[in-house]
Amino acid sequence: MISGVWLFVISIIVIVLVVMKIANKKQDVAIKITMILFITLALTIGYVYIKTSPSIDNAKDIIDFSKIYYVWMLKAFDNVKDITGNAINQDWNVNGNESG
Repeated sequence: MISGVWLFVISIIVIVLVVMKIANKKQDVAIKITMILFITLALTIGYVYIKTSPSIDNAKDIIDFSKIYYVWMLKAFDNVKDITGNAINQDWNVNGNESG
């Protein structure tokens, strides 16, 4: 089941890359941003899928997996917020002797 999921993810990425090559040059920035977001989404969903090993057989299982994914994503953003807050609260003054 896992290899099928990765095959699906890789095929979607290849399709998006082909479309990106065909697209107009004026849309280049928007397409790159969309591609980065899509790859990030695909990798994070794949990571959560591998770590939780859910059985997705019906719509209820898809909803349950979506809940697991969104809880994981919220926890990741919460961790980034905590790390940023801790970095801001650090004493960033230069330690040591001042020569002058």
